[in-house]
Amino acid sequence: MRAAWVALVAASCYSPHLQPGAPCDPANPSCPMGETCIAFGGGYACEPPGTSPQNDSGPLPPTDAPMMMIDGHPDGHVTATDMDGDGVPDSSDNCPTVYNPDQANEDGDRFGDACDPCPPFPDMVPPTDSDNDGVSDACDPRPSTPGDKIFLFEGFHHGVPTTWIKTGTWAAGSNDDVTCDDTVTAAGATLTTPGPTDAEETVSTELVLLAAGTGGSRAGVVDDYDHTVPAGLSCQLNLTDKVNLFDIEPGTQVGNVAFTYAVGDRFELGVSRDAMAFTCAARDTTSSTSSTLISGNSATDSTTPEVGIRIHTTAVAVKWVMVVSH
Repeated sequence: MRAAWVALVAASCYSPHLQPGAPCDPANPSCPMGETCIAFGGGYACEPPGTSPQNDSGPLPPTDAPMMMIDGHPDGHVTATDMDGDGVPDSSDNCPTVYNPDQANEDGDRFGDACDPCPPFPDMVPPTDSDNDGVSDACDPRPSTPGDKIFLFEGFHHGVPTTWIKTGTWAAGSNDDVTCDDTVTAAGATLTTPGPTDAEETVSTELVLLAAGTGGSRAGVVDDYDHTVPAGLSCQLNLTDKVNLFDIEPGTQVGNVAFTYAVGDRFELGVSRDAMAFTCAARDTTSSTSSTLISGNSATDSTTPEVGIRIHTTAVAVKWVMVVSH
């Protein structure tokens, strides 16, 4: 189960003003005594224990450009049948209380990326959320410790995001992904975006290795990255059948572990950061190769951290990138 992979890479208070059925935030629930914050009616609500959940969605923010919001809805666009004002009727909206006009849905379950507590993997109903922090165990790096939040999820449903920082040539793929081929130029390529600044997060991705060149071929996910230096940490596959944790600015390998894989395989990779301590994990979902862990510290720290993808002398298709802040 995918929860095992993310596990490798962690308090509610009483408010007398909330009434039963009132909306609540599972990351900071404030329900009356005797009630809990559960998935209910397209979002989260304070309900008595044992109330049947209605879906697995949560009040997570969309990754698109923000709109002017009043009481959680775009001003002037709310109707009785379109609670979030995104132009999609509640009866067919996969996030009826979260603005998501594109209805993006990476995992194809009943709930869109904007309100899914685990966007890349289909959830059970109700989802398993052991620490009740709004992030399902399958996506939670610390499933037994509350306080995690999905900071960013990008499923590349509309090709290469215009706001992301790009080096190399990236393009929309044919399978709801983005692709880049660096096998000829071998100049290296990156696709990044600003990440959390709190120094504790997990950055993960799923990609397909389309081709590998020679001489330092590698592909992976980066955290605490600065494209102007460049600097940061990369959790990457490389041509020598290994997984590395690589410190980019000094150009040093923090650690590596043997990891057999093949062109055409699909992988999940993730790097977790706790201050300047990093952990790297990789899983070949095509061959079901067991996850691999590498831990180490970095001497560099970016003041404007970016997260995303970095490749060299290889070709990849990137399915998604997710950031969970701790």
